Amino acid sequence: MTILPHAASRQRPSADLLAQKLAPCNLNQIFFPGYTVVASVRTQEGLTLKLEAMEPAICPKCGEPCTKLHDTRYRLVRDAPFPGVTVVWLFVPIRRVRCKCGCHRTETIPWIAHHEQCTNRFIALIQNHMRVQDASTTAVAAKYNLGWDAVRRFDKEQLEPFFNDVDIQDLRIIAIDEIAIHKGQKYATVFLSYPAKHVFAVVEGKSQKAVEPVFQMLVDRGLKDKIIAVACDMNAAYPTLVKKYLPKAEIVFDQFHVIQHLRGDVFKEARQVQAKEVEAEFGKNSDQARATRRILRTAAWDLVMLEHSLTPTIRERLEEIRKANNLMTTMLPLADMVRCIWHAWSQEEAAEMLAESIEAFEALAQDHKLKKAATFARMLKNHSFGILTACKHRISTGPLEGVNTRAKLIKRIAYGYKSFDYFALKLKAAFPGRGRNPFLLLGEWTAVIKSRLCHTDLGMERERPLFFNYPAA
Repeated sequence: MTILPHAASRQRPSADLLAQKLAPCNLNQIFFPGYTVVASVRTQEGLTLKLEAMEPAICPKCGEPCTKLHDTRYRLVRDAPFPGVTVVWLFVPIRRVRCKCGCHRTETIPWIAHHEQCTNRFIALIQNHMRVQDASTTAVAAKYNLGWDAVRRFDKEQLEPFFNDVDIQDLRIIAIDEIAIHKGQKYATVFLSYPAKHVFAVVEGKSQKAVEPVFQMLVDRGLKDKIIAVACDMNAAYPTLVKKYLPKAEIVFDQFHVIQHLRGDVFKEARQVQAKEVEAEFGKNSDQARATRRILRTAAWDLVMLEHSLTPTIRERLEEIRKANNLMTTMLPLADMVRCIWHAWSQEEAAEMLAESIEAFEALAQDHKLKKAATFARMLKNHSFGILTACKHRISTGPLEGVNTRAKLIKRIAYGYKSFDYFALKLKAAFPGRGRNPFLLLGEWTAVIKSRLCHTDLGMERERPLFFNYPAA
């Protein structure tokens, strides 16, 4: 796969140009182990350096110097730019040895990437750009005249050793939630360690079949009896799998999703019932009906907002609801009543608050014929085992909302991802955990090649990348 652009004005040097008799030059500030620069040529495309070997070829099989050669071919490879030159090409002799051990193979040059048309230094430069979360593939590819696939390949090569198989032996509390990855109800499930905010697994889909391999992985790594709590929403797959694979873990249902059900189901139905009652009494086109519809338009949101989030406009709307003395007035304290369960000092106190909330919603359903209120009361009763544990562990899936926001940012910067595995690696790299960011250990000229660190610093001031401030852990 080529890493060169297709534009004619940006092609690599032609064979005719390289065949010219080039004036020898002495570039002391450039060092290529085992090779010396014997000639150079400057063109519109950049600088081309011709190298010659100073040492015998090393047999790739036995590792001994070999004086007999089968043939020598020249290979054109891309090197990192340096001050005054944005594009650097190297014309490197590649020798095929005839070793006494019987090996007839091409020598390996340590500072040239295997099966690539570039040096390790050039890969280090590209990877250093991509280690910064807001460095897009498009921007890096345009800056260095590369294809998108090459930049993504180099980036994926540095991500896989650090984030493909992460260390989770200290895992005790986890949070699980799904995030949207495509239009049309396409989701991914994210697993986060708590409170380190370390994304240790991302799987495509949110069904029990998609999520189950992660739970099996936790068991295989000896964490079956070590995980003490799991925060999740009321998706039926999560509690089932937690009980099956993590018997000692307590399930904690997130407050946000419960309030979401309250707003989307109960308050929405109450708003519709209230509007119909006013229309039946005063007429659909009456001033009273229009005023009621205006207030009810945002009532479902207003009723669930926290006190410190209320703006003067919202406070005015809530005051109008309070003065109306109707069904929506009855709804005013319900959100706070439910929310207080998660802030109880003990499970006994939480159980009392939960019983009061269930009784209130059952009475509301009976008095105003609200089916959703009765359904919500049953939901609280059936999921009480995960609601009452919230005051004990004080955890939620709130940090995963930040993961969802970052996932949207990563997708927007990259204009989407064709490979889900690559997207999952980028998301893990964005949340490596507090004090666990491996990229902080990598230098500006350190490349990750074939799961090994390659230090390519020449000890000279080469071109600094556009982005070189690493994200904090």
